[in-house]
Amino acid sequence: MGSQGQGSANSGDPFAGRPFQTLLFDLDDTLYPLSSGLAAACRTNIQDYMVERLGIPAASVDELCSELYSKYGTTMAGLQAVGHHLDYDDWHDYVHGRLPYSTALTPDPALRRLLQSLPQTKWVFTNADTKHAARVLDILGLADCFRGVICFESIQGAPPPSLSGHPSPCASGSATPSLPEDAPSCPSPSDSPCSSGAPSPTPPAPCAARAPLRPSRCPPRAPPKPPSPACCACS
Repeated sequence: MGSQGQGSANSGDPFAGRPFQTLLFDLDDTLYPLSSGLAAACRTNIQDYMVERLGIPAASVDELCSELYSKYGTTMAGLQAVGHHLDYDDWHDYVHGRLPYSTALTPDPALRRLLQSLPQTKWVFTNADTKHAARVLDILGLADCFRGVICFESIQGAPPPSLSGHPSPCASGSATPSLPEDAPSCPSPSDSPCSSGAPSPTPPAPCAARAPLRPSRCPPRAPPKPPSPACCACS
C-alpha cells in the first residue's frame, strides 16, 4: 500500500485507485483471535449475570442467550427488549471486568508493525466499554496505533476516548469521530458476536473507512448468525 493508500490498477485489489484516509478496525475477535478464549469467557459471564442479577433459571440461560442474540443482535439488547432493566456499569463490570485478559492475550508485535505501516488514521471499534478496549489494546501493545476508540459509551452519546495522545475529535460532545463530510453513513459497524452493547437510539455514525471517489451508502448489515458453541454473543 502506498503512502496515499492507493493500490495498483492491476493488483487485483477491488479498492485500487480509491485512497482511504481513515480505517476502522473491529476489536473483538479481530485484533485478537477467537482462540484466545475471551469469547467463551464472555458467554459464561453473561449467563452467570442472567442467573445472579436477573433471576433467570440456570437451565434456560444457554438457549435464551442464543435466542436473544439471534433475534436482537446482542444479548444485552434482547434482555432489555423483553423487559429487563440493566445497569450498564454493572453489566460491563460483571461481563468484561471478570475476563481473563492477562492469561488470554499476549503482545502482538507483528500486528503492531503492520498497523504502524499503514499511513491512514486508524480508529478501533467495540460495542464493549472503554475499560475493555483499553485493557485489550494495552496488553496487545497496540494502544498508540490508533487515534481513538469508538465504544459503548460513545455509541450512547459520550465522546470516544483518545488512545494515542491526540486530542479526541469528539471532545466537543459529538458521539462520532470527526470524519470528512463526504464520508458515507452506515449502521454501527460491528460484525463480532463478542462485542457488548445496546443499539443506539442516536443517528448512525459515519463509516470510518470510505471510498471518496465513489460516494455511496454502506450496504445494510446481514441478519446476525446464531452463535456457535465456540463463540456467543458477548453482549
